Amino acid sequence: ATTLIVSIGAAGTTLAILHQGILVSTYSIPIGGAAMTKAISADLGFDERTAEEYKKTYGLTQDLEGKVATVLLPIVKSIFTEVEKSIKFYQEKYPQGRIETIILSGGGAMLPGLPSVFAQSFGIEAEVINPWNGIFVDQRIFQDAIIHGPLFTAVIGLALRDYE
Repeated sequence: ATTLIVSIGAAGTTLAILHQGILVSTYSIPIGGAAMTKAISADLGFDERTAEEYKKTYGLTQDLEGKVATVLLPIVKSIFTEVEKSIKFYQEKYPQGRIETIILSGGGAMLPGLPSVFAQSFGIEAEVINPWNGIFVDQRIFQDAIIHGPLFTAVIGLALRDYE
């Protein structure tokens, strides 16, 4: 099975392709959540704090007559262009291979509507990672950490790297 991981952080996005569990490609671009927030702030006339809240609340949905989505789509399409390049690179290297899943991680993965836009654009199932899957966590103590799981992907991975 082959998976494309798209980790959208504040300052940038990292794309990684795992073919049969082995990393075959990684690529980073300087487009991330901060660019989205700045675009909302500039286009809709909000301060950055309000723009961040609108991004997290409305994202790529059609709420608010799609105003936030309209601002975000050009930035998301820039990320999609790089995803297309990564997929093309993979297909040239592994002509018989096919990317079966797109996993979204990082804070940007929680952008409302993003998984469905990815799935529609690439015809590949897209899902937001749950790094807590398979880990016992006291939900009363770690409720916010569980809700914001994609933010903790790297930390959980580092914490578990010595455990099998």
